[in-house]
Amino acid sequence: MKCNLAASSLPSIVPASSLAPLALGALAIASALAPQRLNTEPRRGGRQGRRSRGRTGARSDGRAEKERRHATSSTAVGLPEATAEIIASLGEHRVLSTEQVRTIHLSGRSLRRTQQILAGIEEAGLIHHVDTRVAPRRLWFVSERGAALAFELVGLETQPRVLQAADAAGPLRAHTLAVNDAAICFLKAAREHGDEFGPFSWRQEVAHPMSRGRGRRRRTLFADAVLAYQRHEEDGTALELRFLELDRATLSVDRLVAELSRYAQLYRATDAEGEPLWRNRYPVFPRVLCVLTGAPRKALATRRTFAAMLLDEHPAMERARGEVSIGFCRLEDLQRKGPFAPIFREARDYERPVDWLGNSPDDEEER
Repeated sequence: MKCNLAASSLPSIVPASSLAPLALGALAIASALAPQRLNTEPRRGGRQGRRSRGRTGARSDGRAEKERRHATSSTAVGLPEATAEIIASLGEHRVLSTEQVRTIHLSGRSLRRTQQILAGIEEAGLIHHVDTRVAPRRLWFVSERGAALAFELVGLETQPRVLQAADAAGPLRAHTLAVNDAAICFLKAAREHGDEFGPFSWRQEVAHPMSRGRGRRRRTLFADAVLAYQRHEEDGTALELRFLELDRATLSVDRLVAELSRYAQLYRATDAEGEPLWRNRYPVFPRVLCVLTGAPRKALATRRTFAAMLLDEHPAMERARGEVSIGFCRLEDLQRKGPFAPIFREARDYERPVDWLGNSPDDEEER
């Protein structure tokens, strides 16, 4: 599906407003962190894998104006833009380790310097931390003041939910960190390939309605994350969108398959006019990437094989008529080799290794 990415058809970043009432110690942060101001990537808009043979990377005048206002608002409260993005990132991604913050925002800095920067932001009351008994031991999350500032300053879609220390270090901690680990693999790949995938290119727990009912009658699918990745090609720019599901081997294989098959149900869900409900968000139905972790390597390989076989024969997948693609990979492989390596196995052809775009080494040899 082709489109001109220079046009205004893709969603833009919500502009920030003036934040004088929310200064709240920001001048102290600015003076302490001014030397750390970074040339970080702006937040990317866009929805799904569409391509353009026209100008690539161009911005509409409207979006350029919004980004200028974003920078102006950061200056208005005396807050370095890189610092504001760290706060917003913690709000958007819920919980991040020190190393994850460094990789996302401060890749040119040492771990110690990252700790100092985070401590300075915490001193201003914009973020908190909690120490745990297992690695990574120190976890960071946004405060109530930081959440309000991030929502206004960076233009997040919704105001971040503020966690308590017990929540940040609670049972869902490992799952949240693993989701962010998987997304960070795409961030690293984008840097290596000259593509675009920044700190706000993935969102966690995105709700998708699966029925027209309300209240208890309404069925909803919550994707662990939605990734938006913009890659450059010789003939244009492709904007890829993916559903990401993180499996820590806590469910039985049949329950995992049941959860993943709901994406096929989402594909077939329609509104009162018979239009697919997912089209309210995406022009093309995104592929699903299921990332496996939480068990030995051999056990995960067996889990992947059985899940793919069962999913391929699932009635919901058959009713989707091959329009829903679900691929599996191990988090270990994703971190070690990256998403462009043939580390994925798709449910409909689980013996054939492919990369996250569906390309196989055999395809390259044939070309």
